[in-house]
Amino acid sequence: MQNHTSNSQCVVLPCTANDLWAVPENSLAEIVALSADSESPPAVLEWRGHSIPVLDLCASDAHWGSRHGGTGLIAVLHGLDPSSPAFWGVCLREHGLRVEKLTDTPEDAAEEAAENALSAFRHIGALFQVRDLVALHQKAVGP
Repeated sequence: MQNHTSNSQCVVLPCTANDLWAVPENSLAEIVALSADSESPPAVLEWRGHSIPVLDLCASDAHWGSRHGGTGLIAVLHGLDPSSPAFWGVCLREHGLRVEKLTDTPEDAAEEAAENALSAFRHIGALFQVRDLVALHQKAVGP
């Protein structure tokens, strides 16, 4: 691994306990906080005049707002597929939402990449997934 200074940074989206997404800052439109009145996040979020599909990667029995004091968090992402809605959302079920500055070259961990991930890397002791946002956008939209 080469060590060199870099000005790269990414937004870390904690989608599940074991799934930290590293996404470019310009792919994130907004983080929406909602009252988590129901057990599961909404399948569609009304946001700024758009009806956007919401992807939830966690099929656990845990209430979707339990980690954030009864508030549910949804990351609204820009759509990359021109044939799909302009925006889509992903439910954030864990703590750890942040902007992460990558000061060194991260350790490649492509062999640990999850399904629908383009790659993975290790940084500060954590595994970050570089997800295929186009494929996940299409999954959120459904058939």
